[in-house]
Amino acid sequence: MKFLCLCAVFNHSQECAENAIHCFQQQTHPDRTLLILDDRPPEYRWPNVREYTENLDSNVLYAVVPNFGNMAKKYNYGLQFAKDNGIGYSGVTIYDDDDHFLPDHLERHAAVLENNAWSMPEAILSLYGPSVIRIAPSFLYWSSYAFRREITDKHGFGDYGGLGYDQEFVKLCRREYGEPGIMTGSPTYLYNFSGIPHLSVTGKSYDDTSWVKNVIPVAATGPLKPKPHPLMTMALGMAKDWL
Repeated sequence: MKFLCLCAVFNHSQECAENAIHCFQQQTHPDRTLLILDDRPPEYRWPNVREYTENLDSNVLYAVVPNFGNMAKKYNYGLQFAKDNGIGYSGVTIYDDDDHFLPDHLERHAAVLENNAWSMPEAILSLYGPSVIRIAPSFLYWSSYAFRREITDKHGFGDYGGLGYDQEFVKLCRREYGEPGIMTGSPTYLYNFSGIPHLSVTGKSYDDTSWVKNVIPVAATGPLKPKPHPLMTMALGMAKDWL
């Protein structure tokens, strides 16, 4: 199975993009493409993200896309972009730039999708808040899921506006394709690596963040080294050691 991993850029720090790319390049599953979708105004784009991705393998792609103001439409644009540009794939994942994915994340999803239309992990780790917690997805946290292409070819990611668009899509999957296959074992997905809210879907403007003051001047000096969340080391240890 070849995965198309859609990474819609939020107004997060440069470390988020570089961590997402790092996670992707560390994946043990060989057949995969990461498509970074950037719909922000030119003055808010990462000055060096295109150069950064072009220096990596050709399976990391960067696309400037229209600003839809709707996350589902942004992901649908990514699906169409892949088709229009001959990017082959048979499975789809959402690859949020502020989350963390362990190296066997795609490989283990691929095994579940052999016999299921979509897959969901038994458990994830969340870094949202002052401690690391292990929780069941409970049909939330869709970046921890994977879907066969047949689903997105037929439905896209829907046309749901505002918050909850991901939950509406999951409801559609359950209604049309039944319950997901469950990826058992240790968690491979860490929610909210950055600790930064998804400001682009909470109605806040770019000027309400520290983006211009802090990110662009630093990013302009060259690629940054990923700086893990203070709880990252603990969370990764939990994920790897969980029975």
